[in-house]
Amino acid sequence: MLIKKIKKNKIKIFFILVLIFAFGYNFYQLINDIKNMKNMGAQDIVDAMSFFAFWKNIMTNEFAIYIILISPVLITIAAVSDFFNEYHTGFFQNVLIKKKYSTYIKENIYKSWLKGGLIIPFISIIIIMISYILYPISTIMKSDYSILYFCDAFIKSPYLGFIFSTINMFLFGVLAINIGIILTKYVKHFVLMIIATFLSFVGISIFSEVVLGGIFAYNLNDKNIMNSFSIYNSWKLDDVQNLWLNSVVLIFYILLTLYLIFKIFKNKEKIILNYE
Repeated sequence: MLIKKIKKNKIKIFFILVLIFAFGYNFYQLINDIKNMKNMGAQDIVDAMSFFAFWKNIMTNEFAIYIILISPVLITIAAVSDFFNEYHTGFFQNVLIKKKYSTYIKENIYKSWLKGGLIIPFISIIIIMISYILYPISTIMKSDYSILYFCDAFIKSPYLGFIFSTINMFLFGVLAINIGIILTKYVKHFVLMIIATFLSFVGISIFSEVVLGGIFAYNLNDKNIMNSFSIYNSWKLDDVQNLWLNSVVLIFYILLTLYLIFKIFKNKEKIILNYE
């Protein structure tokens, strides 16, 4: 029974193991760095470290940078694989005998969000709890170990910074999932769908930061605002003036892709006809 469950959820288990390895490596590396700092006589810097600094180093630096880059791939594999298989094997037609088509589409969207979108935010919450146990200081000071990794807005409101960053991790995943669901209709090979999703996600990210962010930067005469339009910066919130603006940008793209999903999968008869 256990072996069957592992085989059925092997993709999700692989996704979780990759994340555990990446963030675990960062944790190990950070502990070693702190030991080295103590040995070098920088005990005052270690004593001033906030749990926000410890959390941010693990979640956004070192190995985590690569996880952030490829996370659309990992999230889409974990979240969209079931819907992809049901759609391209024709199994969804059997489900529609007992379930309303619109309900089936909505349920798959929400289930995909939960399966892929909540894993990284959950890890973020676990890490902040561990960070608080190890370094219970909440104020980010100039002597903090990772002061260079915090923008002024995060330093002024670290709790809000953590909340928005963790929310953005979920929204980031939801956007990748939505793109994967859209491309499921047009790409019949799973690996090609994942590649197309990643390239689309990167393309949207570049467009958002360079084009939309560039337009706002030009009109407001503020180059730093482009960071708030960067989807890949939504985890780190580096050099942003408003902690909430990255979230608004992500929500905009989520609503846009959600509209496209319902438009593409609106006609049940057409979907079945195209499949056949």
